[in-house]
Amino acid sequence: MTGRSATDVVVEQPTSAAVEGSTVQAGIRRRRPSPGARARFRSRGHVGLDDLWTGAVGDALAEEAGRLFPTAVVPSAGPRTPVAALRRIGAATRVAGGPVLEELHGTLASLVRALSGRMLVPSFAVYGYFPEEDGVVLHLDTDATDIVLLTTALGEVGPLILHPDLQGQTPRQLGDRESDPRWDSGGGVPLSYPSLGVTVLRGAQIPHGRPSRPVPTLSAVAALHYRSPY
Repeated sequence: MTGRSATDVVVEQPTSAAVEGSTVQAGIRRRRPSPGARARFRSRGHVGLDDLWTGAVGDALAEEAGRLFPTAVVPSAGPRTPVAALRRIGAATRVAGGPVLEELHGTLASLVRALSGRMLVPSFAVYGYFPEEDGVVLHLDTDATDIVLLTTALGEVGPLILHPDLQGQTPRQLGDRESDPRWDSGGGVPLSYPSLGVTVLRGAQIPHGRPSRPVPTLSAVAALHYRSPY
């Protein structure tokens, strides 16, 4: 889930058992990107990194995402792409946060710094839910992020579609394009989320969205945002 700020979302606090036995720390396989991944990210603004963690971490994310869905809310803040009513896709994305996701968020900070070559810190991390369909309107991410890591936590969603050719356009310009019935929202660069890993994206720079399609079961995308502390 991108394009929504979640600074007003209450994050479930970890239990003492979760603090004592960390599935996340034990399950991280790679903490540094390869030179090739660094080069691709710095030239394109996006890259996929697979096999970053074990299946146990994936199971923990899925369990937490499913358990927190009843508490998910639509955040009150964040960017909104102005789109004509007849062209709106998808319902407002509900989000929630939890301790497993928060721990993964902090654990991957060193990988984000190595990949980007910048001093970035965790900003916010949420599960974005898609109970019936997976549409995401064309947008840029909130100013509270420089880089976002995206992974499927639960169920299955379609590829995210990047539009690098639209960099530099304002939210209103993106809204005008999305509102145009001639606009082909699937005509960009498709990015699928890697298994047990993430898609890394400069989401505040590269416009992105996803054409709506039905999902067979409740699905959730984990979005881990990082920004400069300065």
